[in-house]
Amino acid sequence: MLTTIHDARREENRMVRKYLGLASLLICFAAGAAASAPSEGLAGKANENQSATPRAKVTKTPPLSDNASASVKGQASGGMSHSSDAEDHPEEEKIKWTDQIIALFTIILAVATFLLWMATQRLARGAEDQARDFKSSLEITKINLRSAIRVSVDRIDPCEVGRIPKVKVTFKNVGLSYILNLDIDTTQLGYAPTDKLKSSFQSALLTPRPERVTIAPNDVYEIDVDAGQNALTDNMFRHLLIGDHAFYLRIVIKYDDIFNDKHGDDSKFYTGGRSGNPTLPLVEYRDRI
Repeated sequence: MLTTIHDARREENRMVRKYLGLASLLICFAAGAAASAPSEGLAGKANENQSATPRAKVTKTPPLSDNASASVKGQASGGMSHSSDAEDHPEEEKIKWTDQIIALFTIILAVATFLLWMATQRLARGAEDQARDFKSSLEITKINLRSAIRVSVDRIDPCEVGRIPKVKVTFKNVGLSYILNLDIDTTQLGYAPTDKLKSSFQSALLTPRPERVTIAPNDVYEIDVDAGQNALTDNMFRHLLIGDHAFYLRIVIKYDDIFNDKHGDDSKFYTGGRSGNPTLPLVEYRDRI
């Protein structure tokens, strides 16, 4: 999937570079045409006027009479007016030619601007798609490298009258990446009536453990939790066997994954109760037991 996306991005980048190159060529061509065409046109017109002007022949003419002289002057003045009109005509042609060059330059510039706009739009869409694809790939990576921890509590050992009950708690990394900064808070191994376990979990005091732990994938970390200074008595053991009392333990954990995302869990375990067998491993507590 990612290979197909990268191939499409490369093809789109090639198209953008092609548009930018074509637009640059059009702008350069239009600028060169606008700079050179008017001067070339004027030079051509000057050369044509020089080549078209015939050389005057020197001839001797006899003196004219007064009437003839006036006629010649009239013809000369008429010729000068025709000559001035002829001189004005190339100027009009030059102006029209310049207008055509400017119009051509405007058209080429408009086309180049449109191509640049298309290239910019493609780049913007490409950046948005790339950001979206990166976010999707990051989410896929997080799923593939997800971190997860499983908490389990072993049986009470020792579970004997006169001794302090104690359990082993195991934290196993069942994910595919490291668990970082594992912070563990636990209660003591408590003893309460079966019908008051829910309130006992809420009122029990959580004690933070000083260490912060890193657990590699498929690795485990173990701790021991005891009942403090409360040794198991005959009366306590009898109520455990009857089923109206149970041992309980609450564990609250917080940890980070390799992407610096925060995770946590609040687990509650008990043993005894209505099962009447306090020697079984502690199981997760539900509202109804």
